[in-house]
Amino acid sequence: MPERQMLEPASPGRPRRPSRGAVRLRRVAPAAAAAVAALLLGVLPASGAPAAPPVPGAANAGPAPGIDPAVQRWFKNREKLQIELNNALLPAQKLPRPAAAARPVCTRLLKAAGALSAYGRLPSTAPLDTLVRAGLDSFVKAATTCLAGDLPTAEQLVARGLAERAAVSEQIDETLDGD
Repeated sequence: MPERQMLEPASPGRPRRPSRGAVRLRRVAPAAAAAVAALLLGVLPASGAPAAPPVPGAANAGPAPGIDPAVQRWFKNREKLQIELNNALLPAQKLPRPAAAARPVCTRLLKAAGALSAYGRLPSTAPLDTLVRAGLDSFVKAATTCLAGDLPTAEQLVARGLAERAAVSEQIDETLDGD
């Protein structure tokens, strides 16, 4: 009988490149990532998760906004705008110098924050709508300040907007849960 040889691939092939989404996620700044994670984790509950037991005395309060299909659809439909804002915020936290080099970063931030600001209101949950828009005005001001050439103030406004978003993330979760 002839001796069997181990076959080896002719070429190992190129290593697989990470997806564009994976690369973007690695670029998101820790503060922005924390704010986004807090928003998304409370926004889209697992579809197979059991409903929370009813709280005594809360029967008249109605269902939690987080289980309302219209609210879930609203969050899902604005997800791409939120991701673009997060991606625009990363380089805006420490703007390139001189001001001419920062112009593309500022323009991207202005477009992203403006698009998310202009997105329609949340259906039937006014307090939640105010919370999810936290920081957007600061981001728009940061972008316009940056385009005017005042980079240090623009960076401060971006930091303020991120802090505003982080400060309301727990309130968003509680509101979505009906607490």
